[in-house]
Amino acid sequence: MSEKKIQGHAPRQRTLRQKQAGLGTLFATPPVHGHDTVAFTRGWKSPTNAMNNTEDASEDNDPQEMAGSGPDLSTLSNEGLKAYLQTFAGQIRRNMMVANGSDVMINLVQSEDKFGFRVVDTKTDDSIFIHLNLPADIGSEKHTRLVQEANRLKKAWLMAVAIMGKSKLSITNDAELALPDYWQQDSKSLKNKINDLNDAIEAAAKLLLLQSNPRELGTTISWLAAHYDEWDEAQAAIFSLGHVGEVEQHIGLLGHWRHMDCPPYAEIVLHGYEGAGIRLL
Repeated sequence: MSEKKIQGHAPRQRTLRQKQAGLGTLFATPPVHGHDTVAFTRGWKSPTNAMNNTEDASEDNDPQEMAGSGPDLSTLSNEGLKAYLQTFAGQIRRNMMVANGSDVMINLVQSEDKFGFRVVDTKTDDSIFIHLNLPADIGSEKHTRLVQEANRLKKAWLMAVAIMGKSKLSITNDAELALPDYWQQDSKSLKNKINDLNDAIEAAAKLLLLQSNPRELGTTISWLAAHYDEWDEAQAAIFSLGHVGEVEQHIGLLGHWRHMDCPPYAEIVLHGYEGAGIRLL
């Protein structure tokens, strides 16, 4: 069984590559770590051209690596990185299954100069290697802490937008409403992003809350961030965030009081990013 690395020249047609249209949520970036291998990260919409050029690789697949249908991440001690890679592998697998109509096996490959996933078509045993172009300090305590904080702040800000409505916050680009893949940003970029998010939350809080003190936003941020995943996963046109009294107990009096009464028994209903409605029960 041969393995094909996705490379930048020597065009040759390959079965697995031809059937990989479902990898449209992955992104090709320049070669890294001295390899002429196209690195993939999430976000690209049209990988076909980059994957049209492949070569056979001389290395053989390790039978131990090929056992099972998912990557063995037991060697990773960082739980955040482990969860990220599991999600990434799951996305690749789902996309390949849609494109191929058959299952694929995905295995994590780690060496001194190689880090990525080996994807094997279970029908043909054809395989490709997807080189993950990740920050050099990924998995470090510092990088993990910055990723977690950036995610927390972004989720809190997105919830604030959902409550207030994107028009009131002058958001015209829906790309701002996506949760970025912070694992793929280096520590310096994350620090800058965290500063920007703190500023954005302070600005949003002036509308979200009747009274806002930047020094007292910690509890508000934590509560908003903690409720993001449930709302996002529901993908519901109408989503109940809870009663006014319950929510205000955690984040403070709502800015809605400026133009309407918000009795504690009323329900806060989210309508995507169009702003919350206050529904009397």
